[in-house]
Amino acid sequence: MKRALLFAVIFLTAGLLSAQTPLSIGGNIGLNVPIGKFNDVYKSGVSGEVAVFYSTPAPGLDFTFTIGYNAYTYKNDFFLQQVNTNFPGYTSDFNADWKASDIPVMLGVRFHLPTPGLSPYVSGEIGVHMMKFSDRFKEISMNTSSSNPLHIELNNNTEDASETGFGFAIGAGIEFSVAPKIGLDLGLKYNYAGVVFSKKYTVVRNSNSYFTSEELKNAGYVTARGGLIIHL
Repeated sequence: MKRALLFAVIFLTAGLLSAQTPLSIGGNIGLNVPIGKFNDVYKSGVSGEVAVFYSTPAPGLDFTFTIGYNAYTYKNDFFLQQVNTNFPGYTSDFNADWKASDIPVMLGVRFHLPTPGLSPYVSGEIGVHMMKFSDRFKEISMNTSSSNPLHIELNNNTEDASETGFGFAIGAGIEFSVAPKIGLDLGLKYNYAGVVFSKKYTVVRNSNSYFTSEELKNAGYVTARGGLIIHL
């Protein structure tokens, strides 16, 4: 009898705790838009994120843990413009199919504004960005053809690479209920990643004709996403 009562108490307690859990989980998908120098080198791509939210005793304040994924495609025009500016008169195509991806792992807070009906919010996060490049130019001096500076042996002058650096994000959005304990989440977020996304390299046509592309770092991009939040 005592054992059955103990099991009943444990069962009821677990049920109450699960019914009142302060945790929520979410997932969303959308688009990333590079800005600044990062936009000169890479095109927009798909963006996604999964998140865990912990409601604090403070009204409207959640702690957040998020893992994202962002994909990018190299802008061939970035290199074409460098060649055409420094070696004018060349119009050959440069058709490198280079990809990059970024995985931010972030801790932060989200504050829901006390607005009746809808639930607008602002957020802030810090963490790390892990960026991977399927190909990019090495930090190297590259000799090219005098007659066609766009003819570069890519296999010897490019690399697969990874970069990890500090990051932060600030965002805003709105959540509204679509079913019991389920909300639709629409948001925008500015993201900063302290990583190198283009190495310094020199392209040499001959001893009197060459140019250097400087190292570019500190990627910035904006994400626009929509998804669901499930309140456990």
